[in-house]
Amino acid sequence: ILPCLAKADAKIKYIVSSGGLSSTTLAKKYNVPNSTTDFDSVLKDEEVSGVVITTQHGMHGWMTTQALKAGKDVFVEKPLALKKEELDSIIEAVN
Repeated sequence: ILPCLAKADAKIKYIVSSGGLSSTTLAKKYNVPNSTTDFDSVLKDEEVSGVVITTQHGMHGWMTTQALKAGKDVFVEKPLALKKEELDSIIEAVN
């Protein structure tokens, strides 16, 4: 998705990964100013209006819920959630 966002001239402030290496590599490749392992700090950043979630499927539900609770717009690749409880949390966060 990064090549498409770059072509669209999207303003990307952070790339987050669990270990940091892949986010640093991608940040350098796509001229993204910040690479981090701290998803919570991204959610706390008032300059960030939305997030794109493309991580492992098992993290989609939790990360989507956290981002919505932080007031962010969210684009998440499928599947949105793996368990009904995760989907219920996402619905609750939206409402």
